[in-house]
Amino acid sequence: MDVFSITYLRRHFDPTWPGVEEWLNEVTPAYNRLINAIWAVYDPKAIVLGRQIPPALADLMIGGTRLFSKPRYGVWRASPKLIVSDILPDAAAMGAAATPFILTFF
Repeated sequence: MDVFSITYLRRHFDPTWPGVEEWLNEVTPAYNRLINAIWAVYDPKAIVLGRQIPPALADLMIGGTRLFSKPRYGVWRASPKLIVSDILPDAAAMGAAATPFILTFF
Protein backbone atom coordinates (compact mmCIF):
# COMPACT_ATOMS: atom_id res chain seq x y z
CA MET A 1 0.00 0.00 0.00
CA ASP A 2 1.46 3.35 -0.93
CA VAL A 3 1.57 6.49 1.19
CA PHE A 4 -1.24 8.13 -0.77
CA SER A 5 -3.72 5.31 -0.10
CA ILE A 6 -2.78 5.20 3.60
CA THR A 7 -3.30 8.95 3.90
CA TYR A 8 -6.59 8.68 2.01
CA LEU A 9 -7.75 5.87 4.29
CA ARG A 10 -6.83 7.84 7.39
CA ARG A 11 -8.68 10.96 6.24
CA HIS A 12 -11.76 9.43 4.62
CA PHE A 13 -12.40 6.24 6.57
CA ASP A 14 -16.08 5.37 6.91
CA PRO A 15 -17.12 2.62 9.35
CA THR A 16 -20.03 1.71 7.06
CA TRP A 17 -17.74 0.66 4.20
CA PRO A 18 -18.28 -2.93 3.06
CA GLY A 19 -15.82 -5.30 4.67
CA VAL A 20 -15.06 -3.22 7.78
CA GLU A 21 -17.18 -5.37 10.08
CA GLU A 22 -15.74 -8.58 8.63
CA TRP A 23 -12.21 -7.25 9.03
CA LEU A 24 -12.89 -6.29 12.65
CA ASN A 25 -14.29 -9.77 13.35
CA GLU A 26 -11.16 -11.31 11.86
CA VAL A 27 -8.57 -9.19 13.68
CA THR A 28 -10.28 -8.74 17.05
CA PRO A 29 -9.06 -12.03 18.62
CA ALA A 30 -5.41 -11.23 17.82
CA TYR A 31 -5.88 -7.58 18.82
CA ASN A 32 -7.36 -8.67 22.17
CA ARG A 33 -4.41 -11.01 22.79
CA LEU A 34 -2.01 -8.14 22.01
CA ILE A 35 -3.75 -5.69 24.35
CA ASN A 36 -3.91 -8.30 27.11
CA ALA A 37 -0.23 -9.18 26.64
CA ILE A 38 0.74 -5.51 26.95
CA TRP A 39 -1.42 -5.25 30.06
CA ALA A 40 0.06 -8.41 31.59
CA VAL A 41 3.70 -7.51 30.94
CA TYR A 42 3.78 -3.74 31.49
CA ASP A 43 0.64 -3.11 33.60
CA PRO A 44 0.12 0.36 32.08
CA LYS A 45 -2.48 2.85 33.23
CA ALA A 46 -3.32 3.54 29.57
CA ILE A 47 -2.70 2.08 26.13
CA VAL A 48 -2.67 4.64 23.33
CA LEU A 49 -3.57 3.71 19.78
CA GLY A 50 -1.54 5.89 17.43
CA ARG A 51 -2.90 8.00 14.62
CA GLN A 52 -1.62 5.65 11.93
CA ILE A 53 -5.04 4.02 12.31
CA PRO A 54 -8.11 6.12 11.44
CA PRO A 55 -9.64 7.40 14.71
CA ALA A 56 -13.09 6.03 13.83
CA LEU A 57 -11.59 2.57 13.27
CA ALA A 58 -9.62 2.84 16.52
CA ASP A 59 -12.86 3.67 18.34
CA LEU A 60 -14.49 0.56 16.86
CA MET A 61 -11.54 -1.56 17.96
CA ILE A 62 -11.58 -0.09 21.46
CA GLY A 63 -15.30 -0.80 21.66
CA GLY A 64 -14.65 -4.46 20.85
CA THR A 65 -11.75 -4.87 23.26
CA ARG A 66 -12.13 -7.64 25.82
CA LEU A 67 -9.75 -7.58 28.75
CA PHE A 68 -9.10 -10.94 30.38
CA SER A 69 -8.85 -10.55 34.11
CA LYS A 70 -9.47 -12.60 37.21
CA PRO A 71 -9.22 -11.42 40.79
CA ARG A 72 -6.07 -12.37 42.63
CA TYR A 73 -6.53 -12.90 46.35
CA GLY A 74 -9.99 -11.37 45.91
CA VAL A 75 -8.62 -8.14 44.42
CA TRP A 76 -9.27 -7.05 40.83
CA ARG A 77 -6.43 -5.43 38.95
CA ALA A 78 -7.04 -1.97 37.50
CA SER A 79 -7.52 -2.22 33.75
CA PRO A 80 -5.77 0.17 31.38
CA LYS A 81 -7.68 2.97 29.73
CA LEU A 82 -7.68 2.63 25.94
CA ILE A 83 -7.13 5.96 24.21
CA VAL A 84 -6.93 7.19 20.62
CA SER A 85 -3.96 9.53 20.20
CA ASP A 86 -4.43 13.18 19.30
CA ILE A 87 -0.85 13.46 18.03
CA LEU A 88 -0.41 13.61 14.26
CA PRO A 89 0.46 10.29 12.59
CA ASP A 90 4.03 11.21 11.67
CA ALA A 91 5.13 12.05 15.25
CA ALA A 92 6.96 8.74 15.71
CA ALA A 93 8.83 9.15 12.43
CA MET A 94 9.80 12.73 13.31
CA GLY A 95 11.05 11.59 16.72
CA ALA A 96 13.11 8.82 15.15
CA ALA A 97 14.51 11.23 12.57
CA ALA A 98 15.52 13.69 15.31
CA THR A 99 17.43 11.06 17.32
CA PRO A 100 20.73 11.39 15.38
CA PHE A 101 20.65 15.17 15.88
CA ILE A 102 19.97 14.81 19.59
CA LEU A 103 22.80 12.29 19.99
CA THR A 104 25.21 14.37 17.94
CA PHE A 105 24.49 17.96 18.96
CA PHE A 106 22.77 17.93 22.35
